Amino acid sequence: MTDQEVIDNLMTFITAGHETTALGLAWTLHLLAKHPEYEAKVIEEIETVTCGQELQSEHIDRLAYTRQVFSEAMRLYPAAPIITRTAEQGFRLGQYDIPTGTILYVPIYAVHRHASLWLDAEFFDPDRFAPEATRSRHRYAYLPFGAGPRVCIGSMFAMMEAVAVLAVLLQRLSFKNVTQHTPEPTMKVTLRPGSSIEMRAHRSSRQMQPPIMTYRPRVGATVGRCPYVLFPSPSYISPLKADGQETTPELKWGKELLPTPYRP
Repeated sequence: MTDQEVIDNLMTFITAGHETTALGLAWTLHLLAKHPEYEAKVIEEIETVTCGQELQSEHIDRLAYTRQVFSEAMRLYPAAPIITRTAEQGFRLGQYDIPTGTILYVPIYAVHRHASLWLDAEFFDPDRFAPEATRSRHRYAYLPFGAGPRVCIGSMFAMMEAVAVLAVLLQRLSFKNVTQHTPEPTMKVTLRPGSSIEMRAHRSSRQMQPPIMTYRPRVGATVGRCPYVLFPSPSYISPLKADGQETTPELKWGKELLPTPYRP
């Protein structure tokens, strides 16, 4: 590529990746505020995966339900609601002859809400993107990033970024809609709310849990999904001995499962 082509591609990455992800997140937060039952499941997953700690890169792949929620928001409100393709050579499409040079419009917004592809298509339901449901669906029923050789080059990064941002925000803040109605979407290159999505952010009552130490026990199974993080515990209890063999650390149950420090 020439220097100008490199610059053009970089500008595309920055501008396309910034606005589309921001719009997807805005729609997602609005929909979660309207559906607190789904929001609660997202928060529960985030707390379970992160164990109340700061989000780490290795957590993102495990936030499956959070990804489902963002995917469903992108189904209802795809940032790129229309894409075009130019026929490089003539071909037949169903009963139509498509001449060379014809510009074809793919109405992604309409496809995502088509009754023959989606049950109750107008309703927000993250379970549409559960693994089994996804595998049983036609590959081209869901096109938030396009498809084929010209699929969005940043699709994987966009999903990772969106899930990470949602996890960080929802760990710390609770969002409420100021206006209860959902704005009509408007096509302006990207699909934007026709009027502002106004929300009020409150500091969450959930508190991050700073670990007092980390350890990797020589003996013992994992504790849920958090085998190596110790939360503050009221006392320090040594593991029992059985025939000279070390045993797993004693566990205490309270508001959370609190592994006591391990003393080999």
